Formats: sequence, structure tokens, C-alpha cells
Amino acid sequence: MDDLTFKPIKHNHEEFLREEMKDEEFRKGYEALGPKYALIRQLLLARQNSGLTQEAIAHKIGTTKSAISRLESGGKHVPSITTLRKYADAVGCELEIKLIKKNRTPYEAKPISVQLSINMKINYYPDTDSLYIEFSEKESSDSIEISEGIVLDYDQEGTLVGMDIDNAKKKVGAPSVVSTRSPCLLLTGDVPFFNE
Repeated sequence: MDDLTFKPIKHNHEEFLREEMKDEEFRKGYEALGPKYALIRQLLLARQNSGLTQEAIAHKIGTTKSAISRLESGGKHVPSITTLRKYADAVGCELEIKLIKKNRTPYEAKPISVQLSINMKINYYPDTDSLYIEFSEKESSDSIEISEGIVLDYDQEGTLVGMDIDNAKKKVGAPSVVSTRSPCLLLTGDVPFFNE
């Protein structure tokens, strides 16, 4: 008889992505899906941090729980701006849409704009010219430098808990924000491995 003992397979997603991004076809496919998955992450994080269930959001918007489930799963149908605005309003956020210039230099990595309904803490340390954006008070257990001087911190579950930016004045302009919290904040960051 076969051994039916549970043997979990170890998987390091960041390492997997780094390796797969070397394949041009994979990288192009991954880039093409980026905006779709960024939207799904925004919806799920906003709902999670609002404390509302799919059913509660459906009631607020005037639709069904299954419609909210389809919206959050990123299925075949593209949601309308009206639907996204209603969803954002239901979770206590505003909808913001940006058009980003194409064909930028390698130093202008593709930005991602994410509107999150979470409490973030932003600290600027002038003595080291570093900016730290804390998404969660959970302890960091893993860090990945995604480009020179930009480090993402993850907790044990692989959830992003913070971002450290060295040479902040050069990279994001002269920071004037010191230790503030915002429930709905537009975060713009770079994803440089898309340009490698």
C-alpha cells in the first residue's frame, strides 16, 4: 500500500518568481496579469480591513453575495467603474484610477498604485535619509531587496508588513511626513524586476 503520510512541499514564492522571470514568455504573461491581481489584492485587503463580509458589502451596494465573490475573484468579467466606486464606498475608501506613461527609462520601473483600506505608519528618519512604511505591526521574518535601497519586509505567513526606502529624498522627493497613520492611502511603488 502507498504511504499516505502528509509531506508538505516547501515553496519559496519569491525565489520561484526570480527564477521564472528569466523566461521571457513567463515574464510577459506575469506582467500582463499584474493589474488584474493588483485590483484583486486591493479589493480583498480593503474588505478585510473594513471588517465587512461579502454579504455585508453586497447589502450596502444592493447586489448579491455571489456578485461580490465574482468581483473579488477576478473572473472573466471586467467590473465597471460604477461597481468599483460602490465597492470602495462600501469599505470606506475612494476609487482612484491612474494612467501611467509607457516606455520609460529603466530607472522608471512600472509603478503600481494600490489604494488600501489599512492603517499604515510612515516614518522618515532624516539622520539616515530612510523612509519606512509599516503596513502591519506584525514582526518581520523575511526581507527582499527588490531594487537598490528598496527592501520589502514579510511576516512568517509571507504577508507584506513593511517597506524600507534608503536615500528617500532622491527616490521619493523630500519627505515631510513623519509617523502618521492613514486609513485609506494611495501607495505608489516600483516593481523593478518587471524591467530586468
